[in-house]
Amino acid sequence: NGKGPKATVFESRWCVLHADPLLMFYEDESLRVPKGQGVRLAGATVQREGDMLQVSTPALDVAGVTGIHQRRVNILMLQAETPAAADSWAQKIEEAAAGRS
Repeated sequence: NGKGPKATVFESRWCVLHADPLLMFYEDESLRVPKGQGVRLAGATVQREGDMLQVSTPALDVAGVTGIHQRRVNILMLQAETPAAADSWAQKIEEAAAGRS
């Protein structure tokens, strides 16, 4: 049917939004153990609904890959503790993505 499983459980991560703009994820609040390589946010768009954010980055060429899989888009789903916190996150991510941080 073409549908894959959807993750319905979110894992807690601590995030740092860097000015270049890069969103880094860490295992815990000590910020010592990174989780992954981070996500470059230049040109990203943000959609918010309630306490949820969807952050989409522009398509980037993937080195050494051709055809349909040559371009990659990152889509992040982030869940804040409250809708007000989600508003704050969205504003900061939008400013960073536009180069205004």
